[in-house]
Amino acid sequence: MFVLGCGGSLVIVAANAIVSDVGDEKRAAALNFLNVFSGLGGLATPFIAANLLGSNSSRIVVFGIATTVLVLCLALLVPLSKRPVASEERASDQRNLFSNPALYLLSAVTLLYTACEFGIWNWLPKFLIASGMSTAVALNVLSLGFACGLLCGRIVATSVLWRISPSIVVIVSSLLMAGTTYMILQREPVWLTSVLVFLAGAAMAPVFPTTIAIVARLFKEQSATAIGFAITCGFSGLILSSPLIGWLSGSDPLGVGRGLLIVPVLSMIIFAILILSRKLFSQGTRENLPNLDVS
Repeated sequence: MFVLGCGGSLVIVAANAIVSDVGDEKRAAALNFLNVFSGLGGLATPFIAANLLGSNSSRIVVFGIATTVLVLCLALLVPLSKRPVASEERASDQRNLFSNPALYLLSAVTLLYTACEFGIWNWLPKFLIASGMSTAVALNVLSLGFACGLLCGRIVATSVLWRISPSIVVIVSSLLMAGTTYMILQREPVWLTSVLVFLAGAAMAPVFPTTIAIVARLFKEQSATAIGFAITCGFSGLILSSPLIGWLSGSDPLGVGRGLLIVPVLSMIIFAILILSRKLFSQGTRENLPNLDVS
């Protein structure tokens, strides 16, 4: 499982790094389009496993191996090239990269966003069930509401980001995240909760890929390393959200709503980071950012 996780993370980092090599004006849209397929995979995998493979574990494993081999063949066949960088230049770039506060601020955004998204994935059904929904309805609200919201939001962001600055998109999205996730926890009727869950997914959708696009724009020459660091920090959010929500929830099933309040709080922290650092990020049109003044 550890090796599987390492391989999967390398694929995610490499795919985002490759797509980030497109031009500045197209990068955010391209990364959102790439992550549409990540969401499609999340929807297709359980559907195929349950409906086409009969939930048979042996068939699912064979299907997973066959899919992985297919991806490997495609990766070997697609011609990719990158400008070679001298070792001295690479060492200098990495020193500039890890001494830059912008990298850590954007990595904090990915960490907090991931904590929010997986907090919804892992805990929202428990909250809905505790609020009186059946298990089947709660899971359908999650999959058809939240997952579809993520897909639709990234499709819309792909076109919107051709005309609107990535920083503005992420700032507006984080504010909408806070509002919609807070409203979900108010125990509304099923239809309204479903709509709010969809809107929360749509609001969250552009945040992660667009933040990665900003990272790639800021650190052009060492984008793969910067993207890898930001994504690694992002997945660290998995470690943050679930234990914290569980601790805040306590033993009472209805306490999950109290624990999930961390999601709008973290969304507002993302909003604050982006607002307070917007001048720092706006300087990313330069080729390198070795000595930025955060003040």
